[in-house]
Amino acid sequence: QVFVVALGSLGGEARQRIAREAATHSDMLLLAQVDSYEALASKVALALQVITALDISYDYLLKTDDDTFVRADRLLAQLAFVALPNVYWGFFNYGTERHAESSPGEGSNAHSLGAKWADSRYNDTYYPPYAQGCGYALSRSLVQQIAARADPANPPSRLEDAATGIYLEDVRDVNRVEVWWNDVPAVKSGSSHEQCSDDLVLRCHTPSTDAMARWTRNLASCGCMCSCDPPSCNLTVPWSPVLSTELTYSPKQIAWIYRRKQLELERRLGARRAFL
Repeated sequence: QVFVVALGSLGGEARQRIAREAATHSDMLLLAQVDSYEALASKVALALQVITALDISYDYLLKTDDDTFVRADRLLAQLAFVALPNVYWGFFNYGTERHAESSPGEGSNAHSLGAKWADSRYNDTYYPPYAQGCGYALSRSLVQQIAARADPANPPSRLEDAATGIYLEDVRDVNRVEVWWNDVPAVKSGSSHEQCSDDLVLRCHTPSTDAMARWTRNLASCGCMCSCDPPSCNLTVPWSPVLSTELTYSPKQIAWIYRRKQLELERRLGARRAFL
């Protein structure tokens, strides 16, 4: 894993501490820009450009927030199971309306609410499909596409995750993958309580580092994330790229799910453009 750190607003002492940590662990990508929520779309675009320029060997890149808990084994198993090119994996928003005002808006989608998500950069009414920014994976080919299209000084949206969807909107043959178990998404979110679930792949907005540490200990101790006393999960079916019977849907069924979502989106918005 790599921590992307923007140094622009940091003083000399903070920079020295970060430099020492980077030298010790070799797990930081240091950028010269200022780090802020407003600059996040620029930061991600610049990081993808630097990674592309370094010509690092990898198959997939996973972008996460620092409060996201990742089951890397399950994510890799999902990607191996799907076995498609040009993968854009995550928990997708469809038909999200841009909110241009700084006052609270209406609607159930978080990106339409409040000044934090006001977006004066994007000009259309609705965003193209995009995976929520707490965690999404991209094939190397799509990282390269974004790196070639992006202008970090002028991102198409001030929302980092929406900007990624915009970059990929017109790229041909993007496979947007969203795997569910028993009608429950494999990406879960929450704020006021842990909402631990043994079938997740990503847990967004983890309430505390203590929760992350406890889940990690449980996985190492008994193989279950939420509890070892008693074990909270079914360990009779191993999770591996070869035996992935926990997955509810095959790739063809996933494609049909997306087609149904697309038709529903077109019905609601009167859209005539195919998103997939």
